[in-house]
Amino acid sequence: PQMTREVIVECLPADLVDSFTVDVSALKLGQSLNVSDLKLGDKYTLLTRGDVCVAAVVLIAEEVVAEPAAVEGVPAEGAPAAEGAAPEVIAKGKKEEEGEAPAAPAKK
Repeated sequence: PQMTREVIVECLPADLVDSFTVDVSALKLGQSLNVSDLKLGDKYTLLTRGDVCVAAVVLIAEEVVAEPAAVEGVPAEGAPAAEGAAPEVIAKGKKEEEGEAPAAPAKK
């Protein structure tokens, strides 16, 4: 429902106030308080539409935190590695051509 934090009232200048205090402690989950429910006394005439909501009791949705996604089998940062999984080792250097013997170390 559309809610407001201000209502328009009509009164004599001597009865002007900055705010009204409304007790909402009796409201239960799912209940709301409309302008028409406000009892401000005989000195005040409410000009705001009666169907406008001024308070509601709602349940706040639980915040869901998305888990980091893994990319191509590599666990995302902060995600635990699978049990028994070993890190991939990437060898540096030239690969030996198939069928060739490894080069002998140079003699001095």
